[in-house]
Amino acid sequence: MPRRLLALDLDGTLLRHDGGIDDRDAAAVRRALGLGVAVTLATGRLATGALPTARALSLEAPLVCADGVLLACGRTGCVLEQEPLDDVVVESTLHAAVDRALAPFVFLAGSIHADAVCAPLRSLVQAWTEHIVIHERLTAVQAAWRGEPVATAFGVGARESVESAGRAVEHACGPSAEVATFALRGEVWALRVRPPGWDKARMLARLAERLDVTREHVCAVGDWVNDSPMLAWAGRAFAMADAPEDVRLAARETVGARRGEGGGVAEAIGRWLGR
Repeated sequence: MPRRLLALDLDGTLLRHDGGIDDRDAAAVRRALGLGVAVTLATGRLATGALPTARALSLEAPLVCADGVLLACGRTGCVLEQEPLDDVVVESTLHAAVDRALAPFVFLAGSIHADAVCAPLRSLVQAWTEHIVIHERLTAVQAAWRGEPVATAFGVGARESVESAGRAVEHACGPSAEVATFALRGEVWALRVRPPGWDKARMLARLAERLDVTREHVCAVGDWVNDSPMLAWAGRAFAMADAPEDVRLAARETVGARRGEGGGVAEAIGRWLGR
């Protein structure tokens, strides 16, 4: 039997809306592990945000974190591979955010750093990790990440200001930055700046190579647009029933469960491995 690899998105896919794991999904993951399948988590979360779930399921394969920017040990969370954001891009993002009264955050592999102005907004970024360090001043934030590889630079605020900051970063950094702006919660928007060219598919392919698993024996399960690249790349892939249309098209197959309901991972594993 050739080696096989299963990649599971977390939020909305493996994790229910309440943050828990459906018993059916947990049992299906245990079954896959018992059959010798390597199981990884492929998530937008940082390493420390993914590690509790990996430990709860006794996963040992490296974890694809920060939407493919880093690969972390499934047991310890230590970084195995990371594509860092260029220091100039980080500085440009912070300046663009501060100039437009946005709350700036710097995401490292396992922690988020921000200044005191951002403290009331920490709940907006806790989905990535609970490890959030609030410094007294922005200069302390800058000192904290110097010498450390940055996964993502972030800014939070009003839509108009966020979009303006995004254009400024694009103009200043060009192809050295992947810039995205989106609604974070209600009327609050976010600016996200990442290393260009990296996504879940690219890091999942590197993990498969590490584990000596061919693409045709990789299965991926996801629910959102950041999952589309890995769903399209994997030999077999499943999307949640209510995933956006382009995500469902990338996956080629869908399960009956909706996002955050639970049970979808169990169905996908059953159809992939056979009941």
